[in-house]
Amino acid sequence: MKNFFYHITIIAFICSLNSCSFLEDDNLTPIEKERLELEESVYSYKVLFWKYMKMTFKAKDINEDNHPELLPVKEKLGNIQNVYDMYDKKIENDELSPLDYITVYKDFTEIKDYIKETDEDILPSIFKGGTPEKKLTPEEEIKLRKSTEHLVLSVVSMFSRDLGKEIALYEITKVDVENAPESEEKCVFRLFRAMLFFEKGMTYLAAADLTQNINYIEKSRTADFLDYYWYLYGKNISRQNAQDLSLGINYLLRGIDRLRIGGEKEQGALEDFQAFLNIMNHLGVQTELTLAIETYLHLKKEDSEKAITSLLKLRQSKMLTDKEKKSIDEAVGYLKNRESGKVLNTVYDKYFLSKIVMKYTWNTVKELNWRRLMKEKGFNNTDAVFEKIDATTEFIKNLEKLTTEDGINEAGKELKEGSEELWDKAKDFWNEN
Repeated sequence: MKNFFYHITIIAFICSLNSCSFLEDDNLTPIEKERLELEESVYSYKVLFWKYMKMTFKAKDINEDNHPELLPVKEKLGNIQNVYDMYDKKIENDELSPLDYITVYKDFTEIKDYIKETDEDILPSIFKGGTPEKKLTPEEEIKLRKSTEHLVLSVVSMFSRDLGKEIALYEITKVDVENAPESEEKCVFRLFRAMLFFEKGMTYLAAADLTQNINYIEKSRTADFLDYYWYLYGKNISRQNAQDLSLGINYLLRGIDRLRIGGEKEQGALEDFQAFLNIMNHLGVQTELTLAIETYLHLKKEDSEKAITSLLKLRQSKMLTDKEKKSIDEAVGYLKNRESGKVLNTVYDKYFLSKIVMKYTWNTVKELNWRRLMKEKGFNNTDAVFEKIDATTEFIKNLEKLTTEDGINEAGKELKEGSEELWDKAKDFWNEN
């Protein structure tokens, strides 16, 4: 019997190392495999807890006069007053005790299955108001408001050290991009989603989104991206230039994505890079992006003199770290010694290039003042929403602190004195995380 359990343990260990590959369907295409991976990876404990906090916030004002049809949903969410008591206390001043955190977490664990299986969008959007520029039906306005909510929260969580990519990915997957008509807004959603897919290593899903964007922009010569690029770049540009800029960015990111895929896709990457440079040169734009791509193409053509010129300009960027500047110095050294090809396989390979491009692109998105943008779009409760986002972020960060050994020791006495049941729930949380 002992040997039996030993062999079962070994088999289970091997399965975990190989992700139970004998259960995988080898007939699936790469993009189908990525879709399955996405479905499996979206719901982590942190994401479910984030979703729970959002749903309680959305349900707070539901009553007999306001969305009475949603009263059953509110009831199933349990004691949402505990969450609001938490919001009312100033988290940043450390006015919450370990007991407060575990009380809210206990409420969550009791209904986490319901949270996972329930679509949060049956509840109203957390943003109130909004003034769409295009004429929309009431149903379309509600859908746009919810899509905007998910996009904004995806961006905000992406740049939060305490929330991060898993919540950003969850939020962007909540936007029903596929069933929306082709539009500028749809391109923006797809672009951001592609960037998240790329960061997650889902290169085929990213390529599919970027290709659809390129096809739409090239076919629709009347597309108007002025609204988005005015905010992103802080200056007025022509409608045509905004469209060209959008097309160029999509070419650039698809090129980086194809380069990461490698193999037969690499030639397509080089073509995308050249298309991006053609557009940027036409617009008279030179940034870290253009210099990085110029360098790569010069290196591929083994044009050392031009590659060195681009690299030296790139080295002046404040965006680069000292380590990255050192890599550029090494690359210049290789080129001056005319060691053809070697530089591409060492200090200036596709991963170095990807890092520069993605860092610059994320920094551009990050610089947008999303709170101000939402106010300018007419969402009249923007400040309240962002205060709740900040409070939820701080709450999750502090809850995770309780998973450390010091946190357990500090909280243990108070939790035991407060409630044995809560202490058991706390131990469950620490064991699961």
